[in-house]
Formats: sequence, structure tokens, C-alpha cells
Amino acid sequence: MSAHSSSCGCAGGCEPAAPVVCTLAGAEQQARRVSEFRKAFVHLERTEPLDGAFRWFFRDEPGLEGRLRELARREHDCCRFFDFRIMREGRAIVWETRGPAAAAQVLEEFMRLPEALNGAPTIETMKRVLSAAGLTFQADADEKAP
Repeated sequence: MSAHSSSCGCAGGCEPAAPVVCTLAGAEQQARRVSEFRKAFVHLERTEPLDGAFRWFFRDEPGLEGRLRELARREHDCCRFFDFRIMREGRAIVWETRGPAAAAQVLEEFMRLPEALNGAPTIETMKRVLSAAGLTFQADADEKAP
């Protein structure tokens, strides 16, 4: 599962960087997505930070790879600036997330999502943290527009 975003700033041949915007609309959909991540993180074994990326390593459980692929696909639908890949490494299922330099702080907060969700924060608390890191929530911006 992959979509390319570039923030190289070169004059030719590169596609422009995707804006650091989440388009997942509505508190109900956002709550459902958080629930899906919580269910997936039950199987999380470890997190590995990388330069401009990170990896979550999951235990290989029946049906989990397919659920992670679908979750990554839907997450990319709303957060196009991220590049998600689901792969196997040994007996682990690995979710790799990469982002452009403009989204470095958002990437770091997303990497911490398993710990954040373990603390049972509200959607609004999570959105405040991600907004402070530079993520714009399109639905919120649309609601504020005159």
C-alpha cells in the first residue's frame, strides 16, 4: 500500500508535496477510526523510529494483515501526505509510515498513537495535539469558514 508524496521542492519532474491535511469528516467517523486503531494495537509488539518514517511491528495473527491493509488504505484516503506500506518481516506484520519534511511533527505524533490511545484520550484532545504538530483537519476548517 503506497502513495508517493514529495517535498523536495525541485523545479521539474517531481510531484508537489501533499498538504498536511486530514479529510476524515465527522466525530463519528473519527471515533470509529480511533476504535479500529485501538483494536489493531492490541497486537502491536514494538515501534521502530526511522529517519523520516517509523515502523509498527505487529504479531502475525489470523486476518490481521488484511485488516491492517484496509485500515492503511482508508487512512491514506484522508491523510494523503503520508505513505503507508504493509509488509512482512520474518513472522511480523510491519506497518511503515513515511511523510514529507513538512509533516515531521505530525509523523512523530502519529508514531506515538499506540501510547496516546492507551491513555484513552478524547477525539478532541488528540486533534489538539495533532493540530499543534501541524495537521489541519479539513472538516473543522470547513465548519469555521463563513
